[in-house]
Amino acid sequence: MESGSVLGKGGKVMETSEILERLDNLKRVISNMVDPPFPASVPGDIEALGAAIERIKSMEGK
Repeated sequence: MESGSVLGKGGKVMETSEILERLDNLKRVISNMVDPPFPASVPGDIEALGAAIERIKSMEGK
């Protein structure tokens, strides 16, 4: 298995870019599904997930 890849469901190798794309999609879905009133941590959790995705993307090219 190459660096920057992991085994996904069913043993399929997933590249980092595919994982990031799926995380981005998940963040978007969660953002759209959460309606007030929601736990106070939710907006921060969504923001943190987005920041983590962006940080990984920036490290991807290094």
